[in-house]
Amino acid sequence: MKNRVLGLFVCSVLGFTVLVSAKMISNSTNKSKEYIYQQEQLREQRLTEYNEARNQLAIEVDNYITSVAPKANIDAFLMIDLCSEYGVDIRFVLAQGHIESHFATKGTASRTLSIFNVGAYDGHSASRQRRNGFGYSDPNDSIEPYLQ
Repeated sequence: MKNRVLGLFVCSVLGFTVLVSAKMISNSTNKSKEYIYQQEQLREQRLTEYNEARNQLAIEVDNYITSVAPKANIDAFLMIDLCSEYGVDIRFVLAQGHIESHFATKGTASRTLSIFNVGAYDGHSASRQRRNGFGYSDPNDSIEPYLQ
């Protein structure tokens, strides 16, 4: 009889332990799901804020380029994304593009379409620059080589 009572006691203790453990796992799982949900919501909020800021910056970049060189055909989003990728301040890139060529609308750059006049120096024609790999079919193609 003692063995039976002891056996029942052990079974009930083990059963209780299993139930408590299951409940803790369930609570932990619910907390994990809640945490994951909160993190996903936070990520979505940050992504929305980033996109809004990026769109506003693109408008400002585009307005600046248009004010300096109305005929320039520069993709503001491309410039922003590449500056971010290479860790270069966009203000510096805009200033350089303005000073060098009015964003590929003046001087030799209007023929090579190299916004930053990479490869241009005294005595070299646009055709020679193109032969040396410094000419582009679109000014946007000259942004990444410059940042590299």
